[in-house]
Parts: sequence; C-alpha cells; structure tokens
Amino acid sequence: MFNKKDESKEQKTQQKAIETKPPQQQEAKSEAKKSNVVSQRIATENAVFKVLKEHKINYVPGNGKAIEHITSEMRKLMIDGICEEFKAKKVEFRDTEANRAKLADDQTLRTYVSGLLGNWLRRSPRLNGTGDKK
Repeated sequence: MFNKKDESKEQKTQQKAIETKPPQQQEAKSEAKKSNVVSQRIATENAVFKVLKEHKINYVPGNGKAIEHITSEMRKLMIDGICEEFKAKKVEFRDTEANRAKLADDQTLRTYVSGLLGNWLRRSPRLNGTGDKK
C-alpha cells in the first residue's frame, strides 16, 4: 500500500505532467469538453443508426452486422451526414495541416470519411454484431 508521502508524490507528478502539456493540447481538450464534439466512432455509429432508421430498418445495436442492411445509396447518405458534421466541427479532428487540407477539399474529405465508415462498420461492436463489449 502507498503511504501518504507516496500518494502526495504521485499527485504532484500527475499535476506536473498536466502542466507540462503544450498549451494547444490543453486548450483543444478543454474546448472539446465545452462544445458538443463527439468522437469519430460515435459520429459514424450515429450516422449509421440514423440512416437505418430513416429507411425503416429495425437494427438493434450489437445484434447482427449492420453492413448487411446497408445499400450503396444508404452508404452515400451516411458519408454525406458525417462530412457535414466534420465541416460543422462537431466531430473530433486534430488541427493539423493534413486535416485542414481534408476539410478544404470535399472529395478528399469524402474519401477519408468513406474509409472511416468502412473501418467502424468492421470494428465497432455495436455495428458488427459482437455486442456492446469492447
């Protein structure tokens, strides 16, 4: 077990680590918490659920593979929705030169989002039929 001195040292170390982060990282994290910014995984899952619901497909998250219900038309709608959220800055996206270039060019952003959608359709337990456990 830790004694009080060890706990105090650990707390100081953690505080020091927080203080030594670059101000941009501290600001970005606090900014994300202030607004309603969601992770890319959540944005993708929400877009899939929304489009499936709009097409009156009763999909239960984690129960079967969502991709089995998705047509190419539905996939385009999902990509459009996710792209709009990226442009509205509702999705986490680091402020790098490469990411700014993606946001500036619609086709590049669509290509990125298409890959993102395919990735989460395979990996997300809520979308690939493996349940909510990670």
